[in-house]
Amino acid sequence: MTAEYNMNLGTAVSVSVSEDRMSAFIQLAEPDLAQSITKAGLVELLKANRVVYGVKEEALSAFAVNPLSYVTTPLLIAQGAAPVAGADGYIDNFFSMERKDRRPAELGNGAVDFRELTQLDNAAKGQLIAQRVPATKGTPGIAVTGEPIPGKDGKEARFKQGKNVVVDAEKMKMYAVIDGLVTQTEKGKLNVFPVYEVNGDIDYHVGNIDFIGTVVVRGNVLSGFKIKAAGDIRITGGVEGAEIEADGSIDIASGIFAGNKGFVKAGVDVKARSYKKRTCSPGKTSSSAKASCIRTFEPAKAYYAGGPKD
Repeated sequence: MTAEYNMNLGTAVSVSVSEDRMSAFIQLAEPDLAQSITKAGLVELLKANRVVYGVKEEALSAFAVNPLSYVTTPLLIAQGAAPVAGADGYIDNFFSMERKDRRPAELGNGAVDFRELTQLDNAAKGQLIAQRVPATKGTPGIAVTGEPIPGKDGKEARFKQGKNVVVDAEKMKMYAVIDGLVTQTEKGKLNVFPVYEVNGDIDYHVGNIDFIGTVVVRGNVLSGFKIKAAGDIRITGGVEGAEIEADGSIDIASGIFAGNKGFVKAGVDVKARSYKKRTCSPGKTSSSAKASCIRTFEPAKAYYAGGPKD
């Protein structure tokens, strides 16, 4: 009797499973046998067709109550759980590689300083500059047939190592080998460069500079601006009433024309073609630059690397 009942139900109702095994459908195949359909019989029919996961109880009841509604349209009767792909790994750069929003610095009194624009990515020797975040594993899903469906693992990221950087043995962290500017070059390589170059004047388009290495300015430094460097400062043009300070040497190709403003201060020595109305302070002068910049010079005199001239 049971075998005959099951056989009749199998004839009355067709069961189909999607190719990805994530969905199962039932449809009334023989309307003349609709009265023989029960919810319990449908459950047994699904098991006979290996549909055991994600069965929709409300859909079963609806089909059993009114099977003639599903003569032409199949009913979704079971839904599997889709696998979840793992997240890709990535490199967490501790220095922004995007072009910074060049807004002037806001002062405490509410005013703004339009000279404070440049924000350099200074890194000290041994400083952590980037870290690798591992990919995560995928989460498996379950087919309507009860079988696990593997989830795709995330793709691991890899450091793109440039100049003057080192990666630890675990390939998890990147460090600066020298003091310098963190820079991303072609193909996403991370580098630390010891020299920061400005191809033009230090003006309101560039702003003040505070750099951990050597600064090269291929232009002039306009009045009111500041350059501070832990290394040397080399300026191919001239310096107006600006503040120039280096722990190393300062070399100004054209000269200093201060107008009683600013200062030039070096930890080693200062060289310039001429000095006018300038306060200069070298830490120590080399043999080639004795008396090159050791006091505030008189307005009427120009001073050279070898000393003053009328």
